[in-house]
Amino acid sequence: MYIESLSPENSVAVIALEQSVESGWSDRAVRRELDRPLGLQLVAYERYAGTVIGWCCGFRVGQEAELLRIAVVLSERQRGVASALLAQFERECTGQGQGASSIFLEVAETNVAARRLYAQFSYKQVGRRKDYYKQPVDDALVLNKVLTPRKGV
Repeated sequence: MYIESLSPENSVAVIALEQSVESGWSDRAVRRELDRPLGLQLVAYERYAGTVIGWCCGFRVGQEAELLRIAVVLSERQRGVASALLAQFERECTGQGQGASSIFLEVAETNVAARRLYAQFSYKQVGRRKDYYKQPVDDALVLNKVLTPRKGV
């Protein structure tokens, strides 16, 4: 697998990915990420076929970053794609000059796989948003991770 930044060229494949997953983002939402000030969007490709197998997006403002989305095609789940994207997102957040000191994210309480991933990366619950998700209705757990600055950056 290899990872690169979201671009107008690969956004079409990301839109197709989003249409294939439950609670997928609209094409408009994906395209909006291309223009997000201070945005950070990463796309994962299958190494040999070069097909898009996952993506993530978020942004950094000052010393804080927020992860908005990680999505992986169904056939590639449980194969380390989300872990690779999250690890790269964290590296990018700490490697931009005055790097971020923490990352926030929200996850549906019932999304056990995602919660397990975030726990493996040492994210801790710092809040709850009651009935935040509407289809289906679910609470959002607000998670945070304090980042270790990269040396030599």
